[in-house]
Amino acid sequence: MAEDQANEASEAGETDDLRRVGAVARLTGLSTHSIRAWERRYGAVKPRRAESGLRLYSQHDILRLQLMKALTDQGEQISLLANLDEQQLRQRLSERFDVTPFPVEGAELKLTRLALVDRQLSAQIEANPADLLPLEVVAERGSVASLIEAHPGADFDILVIEMEALGEDFRGTLTACRERWQEVEIWVSYSFAPLNQLRAVIDFGAHLVRLPLRLAVFRDQIGAFPASRKSAQLKSAAASLDDRGPHDLSQAAPTRLFTNEQLARLREMPSGVGCECNTQLSSLVAGLIAFEEYSSECESKNSADAALHQFLAKGTGMARALMEELLQRLCEEENIQI
Repeated sequence: MAEDQANEASEAGETDDLRRVGAVARLTGLSTHSIRAWERRYGAVKPRRAESGLRLYSQHDILRLQLMKALTDQGEQISLLANLDEQQLRQRLSERFDVTPFPVEGAELKLTRLALVDRQLSAQIEANPADLLPLEVVAERGSVASLIEAHPGADFDILVIEMEALGEDFRGTLTACRERWQEVEIWVSYSFAPLNQLRAVIDFGAHLVRLPLRLAVFRDQIGAFPASRKSAQLKSAAASLDDRGPHDLSQAAPTRLFTNEQLARLREMPSGVGCECNTQLSSLVAGLIAFEEYSSECESKNSADAALHQFLAKGTGMARALMEELLQRLCEEENIQI
């Protein structure tokens, strides 16, 4: 069945970019070994062949692999999934995650549509989009204003905005979003923020999600959110604000070794030895960076308060530099290319 579907796509004149197996592995979260095994043993996909014999995968192949990967992660058997067409895979995924399929018979099943104004989260999803299913990104912009301009209608179901993108007038920005997209569920992502600001976001009717998280955890958190967790969100946010350090720090923190986008990709890259050290270390580094920046930018009541925040920022920067060295060593040993 997979072969027939691939032939149909070819006959229809499919012009999507063709990708090599390494790129497909990065886009699906599967290892190159698994992709070849699924292809050879089960006929899960039928890549084209270049004159040199090199396998080339279409966007259709990549989508099938993403769907099958998401289902095997939930315990499904690849031997059964390989014989299903795309619509059947989507239907099975909808049933797994309790997503209501598009009601018109014969129409394409629709997953929950996601819009992002969060660069780090966008980079993380790009590294491993399969773990986001049954959510699918349909819009990405660098600012709320550009998203409003590009998508005046509500053609998505959930909107995730990083706290920094809300700007100083965050209430005004949230109000603009609500007026533009009345039925859209709004989430605000943050690492560290003042408790009064977090409380104001929740009082406005938006939800909070604290990053960084693995995509599978992020997906589960925003995909099924009970209103009763509002107070739990505030308690979690309040607990994150009480951080102290007892040591005197005189040196400036070293410059960063990794960008936010690199850390986001590292959180989703599979490790060659089956562990998740790259995931855990990159998450730790990202959290330290967020608190380092938060402390540096925090408002101060007086000179003593300013000195305390400087102290916190320096101490966190030193810890961040050490963890970055560990992460760099791991990447070198595991030959992880970012």
